[in-house]
Amino acid sequence: MIMRTLLRRSLVVVVNLVIVIGLLSAMEFGVRMIQARRLGPKSMQPSSYMDRWTAWRLAPGYERVDVRHNAQGFRHDADVSIAKAPNTVRIFFAGGSAAYGCDGLLSKSLDPDWARLSNRDLIDVYLQKRLAREHPERNWEVVNVSTNEFRMHQSLAYFYSTLIRYKPDLMIFFDGHNDMSGIMGSTTNPYDPFAETPHNLEFESAVYPHTLRSWLYINSAWLRNESVLFRTVQDRIPQRNQFSAAEDAGQPVHSPVARNALFPALQQRAAENLAKVAYYAQEVGRLHNALTYEGILTMFVMQPELILSQKP
Repeated sequence: MIMRTLLRRSLVVVVNLVIVIGLLSAMEFGVRMIQARRLGPKSMQPSSYMDRWTAWRLAPGYERVDVRHNAQGFRHDADVSIAKAPNTVRIFFAGGSAAYGCDGLLSKSLDPDWARLSNRDLIDVYLQKRLAREHPERNWEVVNVSTNEFRMHQSLAYFYSTLIRYKPDLMIFFDGHNDMSGIMGSTTNPYDPFAETPHNLEFESAVYPHTLRSWLYINSAWLRNESVLFRTVQDRIPQRNQFSAAEDAGQPVHSPVARNALFPALQQRAAENLAKVAYYAQEVGRLHNALTYEGILTMFVMQPELILSQKP
């Protein structure tokens, strides 16, 4: 009697598991079919993965209707050979999401025609066309080697781990926002960018697993790589905004904002952040010195900021 009861309960558990697995499999198949139709069959793989040198980097071969990564993991239509063709000037365009061509946090506020940026719409493509038009005596190769969320210290690691072998003649860094947001949100003093690299906890959980959190993250990473359904659900979970709204005093704000017009807590925070700003110039100097040593010219362009408000 007891054995029959156990068998019956076990059967119920097995049947329910089969039903759940079947439903999840059907949902996975449906989401894959929808995404393949909307974004292309190669869009089902992750667009980036962990990297031991830079924390993360772009996934080679990723492709969707508006984005293509070549075999080297650059957002560039053509593959890039190690050796340059004769009479070729090779320029690498580096930076974070703005250089990469990500629509960012304000995509819903922009012109819908620019909600998706194709490879052909990016700065590097326009630069190559202009250089070819104005200096046709040379072959110009401008390659987008930027990565979403990258900061300057990651660009330095990326250069020595990957980019140096391609021997670019010039590197253009289109940066500023990610580094300054990291400085403004930092908790270390003096500022330590390596200790505060985004996704640090996830990386350590994967390479040094010793807690339940590590086990959960490793399984989550596997599901994200293998399941389009899981990745879609995870991407739709609202992320905490690192820029919290400041208290509104109800008074008109002058531009630029005077420090004495801020609340005392914000004045103290502003003073702490300004004391850390020198780090950005130091990191620019490190990159410049490293690339100069390797015989590569550098150009640094501060990323412009566009802040939209719903206030009248």
